[in-house]
Amino acid sequence: MPGHDTSATPFRHNGEEFGIVLSGVKDVDLDGVRHRLEAGDSITYSCSTPHWYVNPGDEPATSIWVITPPSW
Repeated sequence: MPGHDTSATPFRHNGEEFGIVLSGVKDVDLDGVRHRLEAGDSITYSCSTPHWYVNPGDEPATSIWVITPPSW
């Protein structure tokens, strides 16, 4: 969703995450360091790092996110 921002409630849990953006733009903040991902870009990081997401674009962002081990 354009403008969506989870910075008010950063995530932090056990495991690792991998994400790939299929369309749109998604910012991934890892403990305050912003990584801008566009279609085709991917990222992996430790879930113990505080992280949050922002859609800075004018269109919805479509992405796939994988967490291991599953936390729910």
